[in-house]
Amino acid sequence: MKGYAYAGGGRRVTKVEISLDEGSSWKLADIVYPEDLYRAVCYSDPIFGTLDLTERETSFCWCFWSYEVKVRHLTESNAIIVRAMDEGMCVQQSQMYWNATGMMNNWYFRVAITKGVIEGREVLHFEHPTMAGTVAGGWMERFKSTGQDILDPSFGTQSISQGKEGVPLKANDDANEMIDPAVTRKITMDELRAQDREKPWFVVKGEVYDGTPFLEEHPGGPDSILLVAGENATDDFMAIHSPEAKAKMRKYHIGTLVESNSTRTASADDSVDDPSAPFLHKSTWKDVTLLNVSEISPDSKIFRFALDKPDRALGLPVGQHVFVRLTRKNGEAVQRAYTPVSLQDAQGSIDFLVKIYFPSSEYPQGGKMTMGFHELTVGDTVQIKGPIGSFIWEGNGIASWRGVKKTARNLGLICAGSGITPILQVLRAVLNDKEDRETKLWLLDSNRTEQDILCREELDALYVHHGQSRHLQNPPHRNGRATDNYRFLIHHTLSKPKDAETWSFSVGRINDEMLQAHLPPPDTPDALVLICGPDRLIKDTVQPGLQRIGWDTSKTLVIF
Repeated sequence: MKGYAYAGGGRRVTKVEISLDEGSSWKLADIVYPEDLYRAVCYSDPIFGTLDLTERETSFCWCFWSYEVKVRHLTESNAIIVRAMDEGMCVQQSQMYWNATGMMNNWYFRVAITKGVIEGREVLHFEHPTMAGTVAGGWMERFKSTGQDILDPSFGTQSISQGKEGVPLKANDDANEMIDPAVTRKITMDELRAQDREKPWFVVKGEVYDGTPFLEEHPGGPDSILLVAGENATDDFMAIHSPEAKAKMRKYHIGTLVESNSTRTASADDSVDDPSAPFLHKSTWKDVTLLNVSEISPDSKIFRFALDKPDRALGLPVGQHVFVRLTRKNGEAVQRAYTPVSLQDAQGSIDFLVKIYFPSSEYPQGGKMTMGFHELTVGDTVQIKGPIGSFIWEGNGIASWRGVKKTARNLGLICAGSGITPILQVLRAVLNDKEDRETKLWLLDSNRTEQDILCREELDALYVHHGQSRHLQNPPHRNGRATDNYRFLIHHTLSKPKDAETWSFSVGRINDEMLQAHLPPPDTPDALVLICGPDRLIKDTVQPGLQRIGWDTSKTLVIF
C-alpha cells in the first residue's frame, strides 16, 4: 500500500501508521521525503539564482509512505485505516470534528474492504470515503443511504453482509431503497403498455413506478419521464440519480413487473434496426461521434456529431428535442434535453448549440452537462434518443400541442440565451414554408450582452427576407408594433449592454411592459406563446406576467 501525507505550516510528518483491525493495533509505515534531496547540496543556476536548503528543516512538500501487507491479512480485515503525526505531536483524530491544531477536520482516512466471490474466486473490493469530483459513490454515501453513522463509522468484525448487531446490510444496490415492501401488486407487460402515456408508468430493476404525481416537480422536467412511459428505465434512472432521489421513489412504487403472454419486450421495436428508418428512436440510446466544434462566442459552441450513415435522416419533428447522454472525464454520467440547430433536411449529422457554463465563484464546478460537452474531443461519442416534447409544428398554421391539433396563425416567441434553439426551429419552419404566407411571428429575445445573442446573423437574415409582406410600402421600424402587413418582428433586451445609449432595443430583464409591447395582444385569434429559458424566467416572470396582461396561459403558453 502507498500514499502521501502533509502536515502544513512547514511541520514534518514524523510517523504514518496503518491499522487493519479498526484501530485496535497499529503498524508503522516507511516514509520517504523527496524534498530532502534538496538539503544535501546547494543548488545554483546562472539565470534563476541559488536555492540553498542545506540549513533549513521546514517541510513544505508531501512525504510518501508505503507499507507491505499480505493479501490474506486484507481478506481478514473490513477496513484499512491510516493516520499520521507531525513533529508537533499533532495526530489525526479518529472522528470527524474540528481540530484547530491540525488540518481542521482531518480525521483517520478509511478505505472499506468488501468481499465477494466471482467464478469461485474470492475478490476484494476497496471503497474510498467518496469519489473524485462530483461522481456518486463511496462508503460515506452508502452509510448515509442505509442509516449508519458516517461521523463515527464502524465496519465491524462480522461478515460483510452483516451490519451492526448482525442486521443484514442493504448492499450497494440503491434500488432496494426504492421498493415499498407493503406493495404486493403484480403488473404484466400488457398492463404496462396499456397505461395512458400521459400518466406514465415505468420500470426500474423489475419494479413498476407511477411517475404521474411527480411530473411537474421533476428537476429534469416532465419530458424525461414521459419519454420512458411503458419502458424499462433502469439504465437511465440508476445512472444519474442520487441515493436521496432513489429513496424518494418508494412512495411511487406501485408493483412488480411479471411475465405475460406477450413475446415483445417493453422497449422492442422493429424500427430500431431498420436501415431506411430515421436515426432517432424514442426508447433506444444511439451513439453519435463528434466530427467538429465551431466557436460561436467565447462561451458558446456548435458541436457537430455524425450519425451512423451519411445519408441517414435524423427524424426530428419541428418543436421536438432529444435527450443527450455523455460520460464526463471524471466518470460522471449526465444527460439533459437539447434542441438541435441542424437544418430540417440535414442528413448524416446533428448539430447542438451549447452555451458553456464555466466554473465561477457562484458555481465552482460550472455546468455539469455543458462542461461535459466542453471536455469532448473530436472522435468522442455521446448518446442520443428521442424525439420528445409536447409540441410539434405541423406546418401552414397548424400545431399539435399535448396531442391535440389546433390552428396557430399568431406566434409569440420568447427565449433567453441558448433557449433560442427550439425557437429558431419554429422560425425556420414557418418562414421557409412556401405554402404559408399568413402565420405571423413576434420574437422577444433576452440576453446579458450583445455578444451573447446567439444565432443573430441568421435571425437578422430571416427578418430581412421575411419580416415584411411583399406589398408593404412603409414598413414600421422593427422595434415597433406589428401591423397587419408586417409578418415577423424581432425585439432584443439586454441586462448588461456595453453602451445603453447606443443600444436601440430594450435594457433590463423581461417585464410586463415588454410582454405587452412585443407580443401579439392576448385577444388575438389563433395565438400561442412559445418560450424556452430558465425556470425562474418562465415561472417567476413570463407566466405570471402574461396572466396579468390578459393571457390564459393554461391554453396558450407552450414551454419547451
